[in-house]
Amino acid sequence: MRGKVIAFHSFKGGTGKTIIVTNLAAIYASKGKNVCLLDMDLRAPSLGITFKGDTDKNTINDLLNGHCKIKDVIIDVQQKYATKGRFLVGLADHSPKAIQEIITKDRKWEMKALQRIITLKNTLINEMEMDYVLLDTSPGVQYSSINAISNADIVFTISIFDESDIDGTGGIIQNIYESLEKKVYIIMNKVPLDFIISEDERRGLLKTVKATLNKPILTLIHCYCEVQQSKRRSIFAYTNPQHHFTKSLYELSERITEIN
Repeated sequence: MRGKVIAFHSFKGGTGKTIIVTNLAAIYASKGKNVCLLDMDLRAPSLGITFKGDTDKNTINDLLNGHCKIKDVIIDVQQKYATKGRFLVGLADHSPKAIQEIITKDRKWEMKALQRIITLKNTLINEMEMDYVLLDTSPGVQYSSINAISNADIVFTISIFDESDIDGTGGIIQNIYESLEKKVYIIMNKVPLDFIISEDERRGLLKTVKATLNKPILTLIHCYCEVQQSKRRSIFAYTNPQHHFTKSLYELSERITEIN
């Protein structure tokens, strides 16, 4: 089976996108899959909080600037997390200078960056035989996000039960995802524990949101204070294997695997 490139996106920040994609990467690697997790959120990179990388390594920024290859960027964390499969991570430059440079990049640079992402995809899937390449993208409509999404096989957009977020997600689906002809699924995150009391309420809620967004909802993930308090300093599924949040993500990983 050919590997999959999956982009995780959201209309706005604060939806828990990075926590979800980080934990999914660890879960897949623990199952024996070869996984590469890349921080494509160049305006607000945060994977470095969880993965304190080798300071001698290049960053995703260096790669997109044409200064290095993907093999110069990735950090192998398989041994650290004792996973059955390979677990690779590529970090973005979180320095204020680098973020400012990204903000001021022009369209010409973005087009070159797109070509480098295409090359990156081919290298990871065809040469390095990754089963999953997971892209943590910038929220909203940014060139870096669109470049990542355009090269993904599947897009998962993370939304919360907020009217403005659901409306904004609907706009991105219609104006970005559909124009790129992408296969899109919705993950509803941070659902309050007392928001859904019965199975009938759950089904009704799913039906309402699905009608608004016109895309399949893959799962509902409840909001847990302890997950938010972890502040991404560790991989929650790794340190809390029996937690309901972890179990929800294991179920999600199985559903993603079933998508062709």
